[in-house]
Amino acid sequence: MIGQVFRHYLQSYSHWAFGDVDVVYGRLSHFLTPQVLEHDVITFRTDDLCYPMTKTVWAGQLSVFANNNWTRTLYRASAAWSRIALDPRFLFFDERLLPFEVLQVAPARVALVVGQLTDRKAGRRPVPAHLERRMLWLADSGRLVLSQSHGTAGSPRTHCIESEFAVVHLNVYKFKHFAATISAASARAFSYSVSAGIVPLTNTALPKDPEALAIVESLARGERLPTCERVPPHRGGISSATYEGVMPQ
Repeated sequence: MIGQVFRHYLQSYSHWAFGDVDVVYGRLSHFLTPQVLEHDVITFRTDDLCYPMTKTVWAGQLSVFANNNWTRTLYRASAAWSRIALDPRFLFFDERLLPFEVLQVAPARVALVVGQLTDRKAGRRPVPAHLERRMLWLADSGRLVLSQSHGTAGSPRTHCIESEFAVVHLNVYKFKHFAATISAASARAFSYSVSAGIVPLTNTALPKDPEALAIVESLARGERLPTCERVPPHRGGISSATYEGVMPQ
């Protein structure tokens, strides 16, 4: 209903969207390509869509809509829209009920882009001791990448990039946890890992995560780190806190 309620303010825009407050967006231009933008609805999901417990179809973290009459009146696809609009409870209409109605009649107009990471705890499985995964947000380019570092204690570590993502949902670790003590404006990047949580990366004498900072500096110099081998999807959906199985198609 957002597009209809605010239609007068949206007249000069090609698209509108809804998102969340506990997310970090990557370089969206890498994902909102001309081919993707041919769709009227674009939603950025994790790869748990076919998991039996999944109820949400259009991601509340980021869903983008073409600014046209079809999307503005899309809510009318549900016969229950007027009753739901008068209900004070939060009923996940835009994320759950409406998508099921729309996908039955116009699936070709919807793009489900597997481009979201999350730190939810459900489905976690152990990560091998020699492997460290990090989500890196690069301040200069806005890119959001998932990296791996391999190696055992006492041996040289190697780094690779699993993939790039459009958005990360920080469901557990929030930026407010360190915002009072760290100047985010001075950080060249942010790193998130299961072991360390969110760490701002700055050029200090003793950086909190020197390995992550080294990866960031390599990417900033334009170096191409090798691509990691694909990680098989976790049978129970995503293994969110360790990013197991969160891979784009």
